[in-house]
Amino acid sequence: MERERSTRSVAVNLFAINAFVYIAMSMYSPYLSAFLTSEGIKPSQVGILLAIGPFAALVIQPLWARLSDSTGKRRLVFSLVALGASMMMLTTYVGEGFWHYFLTIFMYSCFANAIIPLSDAILVSEAHKYHLNYSTLRLGGTIGWTITVYLGGLLMNKHPNYLFALGSLGYLILFILGLCLPKHVDEGERDIMHHQRKKVVVGKGTSGEKGIFKSKEFIFVLGLAFISQLGVNFNASFLGMYVLQIGKAQSTIGLLNAVSSFSEIPILILISRIVKKTGPVKMLFFACFMVVLRLFFVSRGMLPLFICGQAMQGLTYMIEHFCSVSWLYDNVKEGKLSQAQSILAMLQLGLASILGNIFGGRIVESLGLKTAFTTISASVCALTLVILLSYTIYKRNVSKRG
Repeated sequence: MERERSTRSVAVNLFAINAFVYIAMSMYSPYLSAFLTSEGIKPSQVGILLAIGPFAALVIQPLWARLSDSTGKRRLVFSLVALGASMMMLTTYVGEGFWHYFLTIFMYSCFANAIIPLSDAILVSEAHKYHLNYSTLRLGGTIGWTITVYLGGLLMNKHPNYLFALGSLGYLILFILGLCLPKHVDEGERDIMHHQRKKVVVGKGTSGEKGIFKSKEFIFVLGLAFISQLGVNFNASFLGMYVLQIGKAQSTIGLLNAVSSFSEIPILILISRIVKKTGPVKMLFFACFMVVLRLFFVSRGMLPLFICGQAMQGLTYMIEHFCSVSWLYDNVKEGKLSQAQSILAMLQLGLASILGNIFGGRIVESLGLKTAFTTISASVCALTLVILLSYTIYKRNVSKRG
C-alpha cells in the first residue's frame, strides 16, 4: 500500500511537471513572432530574434546537461533552470526595441532551452523506475498547452504584455515542482536497467567510456528528428505572421495552437502500441513525410487548411518527439542520458531552429509567406528521401555482416 501511494505521488508530480513545462512555454513561444511584429520588428529581424533561443540551445544548454550528468544532481539543476527562466522572462518589461528584445530573449533562452531535455531525462528515467507509462505522463504537457495556449490567444488581443508575467509564474511553479521530486533523483543514481540490456558496443565500450550511443543508427534517428523539427519549427515561428497577413485576429493564433495541441492526445494514447509493432525509426520517417504535407496545407494561405495543418501536430511533432526520446533511452550508454537528450535538443531546439528562423525569415521577406512554406515543404521532402535511401543501404550492410 505504501509503495502504491509513493508511485501515485511520483506519477502526479511528473504529470504536473510536464504540464507546467508546456504551460509556461505556451505563454511565450506561440505568440513571440506576432508580438515582435506588432512592436514594429521587421520579418528578417524577427528571424534573427527567433534564432537567439536556438543558438543558446547549441552553446549553453549542453553545459546544463553535462552538469546534470556529471554531478547527478538532476533535480537541483532542473529546478535552477526553471527559476532562472522565470526571472529572465520578466526582463521583457524593462525596455523595447530590437536590441532590448535581443538581450532579453538571449538571457531567457540560456535557462529555458535546457528545461525540456532535462525534464525528459528525469521523466523517462522515473517512468522506468516506477513502471509508469511515459506517453501517459507526457499527456500532462499536451493538456496544459492546449488549455493555456487558447486562453493566451484571447489574452493576446487585449493585454499581450500579461503573457510574460503569466509565463514567469508558470516557471516559478515548475521550480517548486522540481524541488518536490523524489530525493533519489538528486543522488547521482545511474539510469536504471542498463545492466539488463544487451550491449551493442561501438567505439570503446559502454559504462564510463567514450561515446554516448550504442549503435550507429543514432545518425539516422537524429537526422530525421532534425529534419522534422526544421519544418515544425518554421511552421510554429511564422504561422502567427501568416494568420495576421490574411486578416485574422490574434485570438486565431491561440485557437490554431489549441487545435495542434489537442491533436497530440489521441497519438499519445496509441503511440506506445504502434511503436511496439512498427519500431521508432519507421515512425520517424512517417512523421517527416507528414511534416511535408502539413507545410503544403499551410502554404495555401486559407484558414481551413491552416486548421488541417495544425491538426497534424500529433502526426508530426508528437510522433517524432516520442520516438526520438524512446529510442535514445534504449540506445544510450550508462550515465549518458541527459547528454543524449541534450544532443537531441541541440539539433532540434538549436540547429533546426536557427536554420528555420534565420533562413526562413529571409525567404519570407524575399519571396513571401506562401512561397516560403512551399519551399520548406519541398526541402523537408528531399532531405527525408535522402535519409531513407541512406538508411536502406545501411540496413542492408548490417544484414550482410550479421
